Amino acid sequence: MLICCACTSDDMSENPIPGANIKKLIRMTFESEDDYYERYFYYNEENKIFRTTRFYGNTTIVNDTYYEYENDLIVASKSYSDLQLTGTKEFNYVNNNLIEIISYNTEGSQIHRLEFAHNLENRIRTIYTEVENPTTTDPFVNFSYDTNGNAIEMHYRYDLTQMEYDTNPKPGNNFTYANRFILNPQHHLYLNLSENNRIKSDEYLSIIHYSYITTTTITYDTDNYPVEKIFSKRLHGNALSIEKMTFQYE
Repeated sequence: MLICCACTSDDMSENPIPGANIKKLIRMTFESEDDYYERYFYYNEENKIFRTTRFYGNTTIVNDTYYEYENDLIVASKSYSDLQLTGTKEFNYVNNNLIEIISYNTEGSQIHRLEFAHNLENRIRTIYTEVENPTTTDPFVNFSYDTNGNAIEMHYRYDLTQMEYDTNPKPGNNFTYANRFILNPQHHLYLNLSENNRIKSDEYLSIIHYSYITTTTITYDTDNYPVEKIFSKRLHGNALSIEKMTFQYE
């Protein structure tokens, strides 16, 4: 396992969060036409997340993930469904930068791998993925950032997504930058990497020459933290889908 070089607790503030009132995210919900889940975040006495719990739909199945740390960096996790182990992950770093996430099944065989490269500001610039077999590698994803630390362009294969943001803190800003994958590692990772809330994205799919526009309507609390986001995706002005997320803090 590659663990960060010169890794100390004082080094974890490499990406300070603007604003004096940093709230802890404790609950998140997601709702679409055919999907619903709730996710809960549990903190230890050092304000580090040691467990997340997810419930899907109307089921009572408990999906838990537990995290292990070295200093302030998560280095391993174990996931369970109704107390039965479903998989583990290993997180590797160089100079406090996350460079690799490896997923294993219950037999200990590698099933998925993410590799990260960083820019000069130590933000994730490129992501490579390997699924099932280390010889099968998906094309990489490249990110470009604005001066506020928001991913404003994402290039994937021949597709381009351009994004706009507000200036308010986003849910999960209490996490260290390297550990923001906790929010949603496989879906919309670029949202986790940014400092603010995405309010619009224009996704151009070159092969079919379509451009999807997603706008986000956000409701904020008195500290300007989002408590609700409604994502509306449109194609040529016609509504395709609406998704809703809610957030609770302490």
